Amino acid sequence: MSRGLEGPRATLNELKWRYDALAEAILAFEDREAPDGEARASGADIVDLGRSFITLEREFGEVQLPYHRVQEIRRGDEVVFDRDEMGGEPGQHPEPG
Repeated sequence: MSRGLEGPRATLNELKWRYDALAEAILAFEDREAPDGEARASGADIVDLGRSFITLEREFGEVQLPYHRVQEIRRGDEVVFDRDEMGGEPGQHPEPG
């Protein structure tokens, strides 16, 4: 699996279409309402991978999560996307090499 340098949307689509493993993903994302500012969701909770948002089924209904809030994606013990390794702040993209 590639290391997620294309961003969270490409990483999740790769898990879904190439590996049929979207349900194995664990997403860590910014959540202003969480005590530590971070929340997690299972790939099994993903309803849709839209152009700008991930739609998640949560206990209180469907929510839309902007891709720029995703900080890390894991598949088992493997980190397949890490925002810190991409460089820049959330919502920004690294300059082309």
